[in-house]
Amino acid sequence: MIDQDRVRIMTRMAIREKRTGYRIQTADGLDRKSFVSYYGVRSFFFGSILFFLVFSIVSAAVFSWFVIPVRRFTIEVLLFSGLLGYLFFMLFFLRYERHRNLKRYERYSNTVRSQDKDMQQLSAIYEKEDQKSHR
Repeated sequence: MIDQDRVRIMTRMAIREKRTGYRIQTADGLDRKSFVSYYGVRSFFFGSILFFLVFSIVSAAVFSWFVIPVRRFTIEVLLFSGLLGYLFFMLFFLRYERHRNLKRYERYSNTVRSQDKDMQQLSAIYEKEDQKSHR
């Protein structure tokens, strides 16, 4: 006879693992600081690439749409404004990403806790079945 509780728990675990998959493995075993640091470094590189891509497109558009003579002063102003823009962009982008990563960590750790709780319940069911079968 099939234990319906066991089937229900196994189904719930399988659905949860299918939905979250590899994300459970990244959160499992990492503390909050390490998790946020890992995703923070990822966000830093992504934000840098994103900013320089957008800055390059905007700079090219400005120089192609408007007739601006390319002089040393123009390039210096462009680079200075790009640097200031990069600093402000990264300040706000990384703050936003940190907040997002903290929420992500909480969501993943809740999923891992739920998975562990279901695994303990499943182990208890298996132990009961073993005790019944040895009698």
